[in-house]
Amino acid sequence: MTATATSLTLPDTPAAVLVALRAEQDARRASEVRSMQLAAHWVALHPAAESGDPAGCFQSPKTLAGDGSPVIDEFCIPEVATMLGMTCDSVGSYLTDVIELRYRLPRLWASVLMGDVTPWRARAIAQTTVDLTSQAAAFVDEQTAWCANRLTPSQLVRTVDHARARYMPEALAAEVAAAADKRHVTFVTDQVSYDGTIHLEADLEIPDALGLARAVTDGAARLAGLGSTDTLDGRRATALGDLARHQLAFGFDTDHPVAQTAEQTGKPQPVTKPVTQIVLHAHLPADAILHRNSSDAAAGEPSEVLS
Repeated sequence: MTATATSLTLPDTPAAVLVALRAEQDARRASEVRSMQLAAHWVALHPAAESGDPAGCFQSPKTLAGDGSPVIDEFCIPEVATMLGMTCDSVGSYLTDVIELRYRLPRLWASVLMGDVTPWRARAIAQTTVDLTSQAAAFVDEQTAWCANRLTPSQLVRTVDHARARYMPEALAAEVAAAADKRHVTFVTDQVSYDGTIHLEADLEIPDALGLARAVTDGAARLAGLGSTDTLDGRRATALGDLARHQLAFGFDTDHPVAQTAEQTGKPQPVTKPVTQIVLHAHLPADAILHRNSSDAAAGEPSEVLS
């Protein structure tokens, strides 16, 4: 049976329209919360059969959410998909969010049921905690349940990253090592455009990327100072090409491996300013700056100001 649209009596004043819109929004939110409750109850009614149970021959046990969530029968998903007119993948994603909230993010789940957190925001948080351990997920739950409606995507990413670093250091180290293998510089030479350009993409470490960006920016400014009328993007592209035609770091010469100084050549060597700046911030107590140690100060010896 399909639902049909009913006639709606429209309000007469702008204020009444706003009130009606807010009422519809509250109704949609309440309906979505009830749907999530029903989905959680559906999951509870379809657990996977125990090991050794003959009924398990007709089931496909699967854990949709993170560690510690219940194992359900995967074959129950098409029933929900058929009833809701959705694909099995969409229903699987929806049930994953609901299970993650119900069993691994209890504070956030309670906030959703009380109407303090909108369901779509809670689901967005649940999607970031599926691959976390129970302790890490509990930390994210504690940090976000009270401010989920005001949480920005960047703040959520930082919270999840902090949970990984605090409760999953080994996994984080493995991810960092795997990320290093993703570094690459790729030139798409098999698709040259008619205007004589090719596509370039790269993944670099942060210091290398910042240094390259600084060099390209300086090169573009240098070209503009020399009278180039090209666009900024064009000058930056040309500056990147100049980096390939000029060595900025060391004057390696395979024919003459022994470096020659300015006195030997009679020509001034080009000076290249560094593109990476290292700034060290030290936070020290006053005693560490004014005295060598506390015993000197206690003995009344003259203090020495560190420079």
